[in-house]
Amino acid sequence: MNIKTTLKSSVAAAALFAVAAPAHAGTVANGNDTASVTLSGHFNYGVLYMDDGEAASTTVVGNNNSRTRGRIVVKGKLNEAVSVGAVSEWGMQSNSSSTVSPSTASTQGTPVGTDNQFDQRHTYIKFDHKQLGSVRLGQTSQATDGITENNKTGASDIVYGGHTVVGNAIALRRNNGATAPSAVTVGDLLVAAGEGGRVDTIRYDTPKFGGFSLATSYQGNGSADVAARFSGKFSGFAIAAGYGYSSLAGSSTTNDATHGGSIAIGHDSGLNIRASGGKTEYKTTTRDDGQTWSVGGGYNAKLVSAGTTHFAVDYTVNENASANDDKLTLISVGVEQDTDAGVKFYLGYQLFQAEQASNVDYEDASTIMAGTKVFF
Repeated sequence: MNIKTTLKSSVAAAALFAVAAPAHAGTVANGNDTASVTLSGHFNYGVLYMDDGEAASTTVVGNNNSRTRGRIVVKGKLNEAVSVGAVSEWGMQSNSSSTVSPSTASTQGTPVGTDNQFDQRHTYIKFDHKQLGSVRLGQTSQATDGITENNKTGASDIVYGGHTVVGNAIALRRNNGATAPSAVTVGDLLVAAGEGGRVDTIRYDTPKFGGFSLATSYQGNGSADVAARFSGKFSGFAIAAGYGYSSLAGSSTTNDATHGGSIAIGHDSGLNIRASGGKTEYKTTTRDDGQTWSVGGGYNAKLVSAGTTHFAVDYTVNENASANDDKLTLISVGVEQDTDAGVKFYLGYQLFQAEQASNVDYEDASTIMAGTKVFF
């Protein structure tokens, strides 16, 4: 056999081996093989139209009602009674819907907001005992987080139900013929009383007893919370309710305490209603309490084969946010469409009506937003 024949045979054998043998796939593995690791999250963007009564603009925004995020969830066991978990969740938002305005007090500029790249939402460790409840430690929800947000509409990407973060930065225009917008924004007149947030905390939750549970937390900033919750279903009615109290005396120079709650009831027919309210007690004796209350509802129906259609409407009043006699009324209507593909579509309208002391009135402001949310 000559050298040419040998080379040909070698090349043919190598080609045959390459075709026949499967390529070795790369792998991703966690360092602790006794725990499971899950990656999940969603993307949420929309087109937002804003009108402050004089100027109007349209821009592309990250929807801050449920901003784009990713998370890593770790689950494992210490023993048969105790499980352990950890969560890292971060936001990945750009041009936030809470920071854009058709104009500002100093300019008539373009509606460009801020980019909040990889802001921390949750970073915590959790231990669950089958009989004794759970403990969380780290950056996460204090006990009252979500306490005023019970909702059965399924349309919270566009109608949040009691609070809004779409259009917070819209500069309000005085209703007195002034040519320039004021320095007062929609967000300045929002109270969101009674609602907790995410902060460095140690939190304990009891197990559920007949649908009831309790939670308490102490925050690294010196505040402390307690909250009670209930969830259950009776004769076709699903109920979610809660009430919480936060002591802020050690963490705030202006607020002494805040408390509030909410209830949502949904029926198998698709009809649902909700109500929420809260109060912030200020340290200054001359300041009236900040208050928020809202009512709303909706209808969930299978109108298309792709998924459920959610209709929602909400009416919210905020009082005494930055000063006595502040008042901001918000009316919201919207529709959100689920699909089997893990994608949602939504469309909604908001109307803001504002006034302050000494007969200070503002032009009505409004927004219309259409967008989509994709889960992974």
